[in-house]
Amino acid sequence: MLLQSEVKEERNPFSDWPKSFYEERDVVKRFALVIEKIKRTEDMEEKLVEGKRLETLRFRYPILQKENLDKFVETQRGKPLQIKDNFMAAWMEILISGRTGISFWNKKKMQKWVSQQLDNFHLPEKKTGEERKREDIPLSDAAIVNLTLQNLDIPEIPEGQSLESTMLAFAKSPETLALEQMLLKLEWKAFAKFWMETCIKDKSYSSTVFGLVRMKDETLARKLAQEIGDVCVFIPRALGLEERAVPLRNAVVKAYEEMIYQGRSYWDELMAENKAWQK
Repeated sequence: MLLQSEVKEERNPFSDWPKSFYEERDVVKRFALVIEKIKRTEDMEEKLVEGKRLETLRFRYPILQKENLDKFVETQRGKPLQIKDNFMAAWMEILISGRTGISFWNKKKMQKWVSQQLDNFHLPEKKTGEERKREDIPLSDAAIVNLTLQNLDIPEIPEGQSLESTMLAFAKSPETLALEQMLLKLEWKAFAKFWMETCIKDKSYSSTVFGLVRMKDETLARKLAQEIGDVCVFIPRALGLEERAVPLRNAVVKAYEEMIYQGRSYWDELMAENKAWQK
């Protein structure tokens, strides 16, 4: 059995929050869940945290920034809803372009292209101390206010403060930077699990001999590990971008370990083989 066994029961999503949010695969349902969570939450700080969770979701799915989203979804009823996933698009671009080949002649161009794809995972250039500015965070202060105000239902603002000043103070705090990084990692893991589930269920991905014979679980597990290695380690390494991809790699490998039976063993084996080959 390739996937780790896990019994899922029907439950109130808010009784197991935020786990239920990250387990949900339907994008529109995830959006509706976090909006409802914001409305149900009375604590100001909790509302702002959920606002950041919503912001991260919108970063991954730009269509969720669309005005009148409910009306848009309604007009698409009965049709396949085309929703761009920034993470999935960037993942495939890195994999395909990297496997096409990196040479002396195209390395600079490839480095720029792959760097742009890492931007879509919101993996900033390495900065420390005062160099790390607010542009390293998914959205600007103004966007934090504008996007979150659409859905916050806050009954009372602290005396002498405006809602915007309260939110901006929250947005600039060191704790918020740590929160944003944590929420990004959780969203990366949710993406990785969605990607793996899709690959495992897809006959063209998980089969051989023109889709007639399904791969053995071990072969499929190794194929997934190889793609993770290519996107998060080997291609970035060849372009001098490996360090930048480390946070994404850690999140995706963690998801792989949680989802795939004996996943840690397959991953360690891949890394050991690569290290031996480099020697």
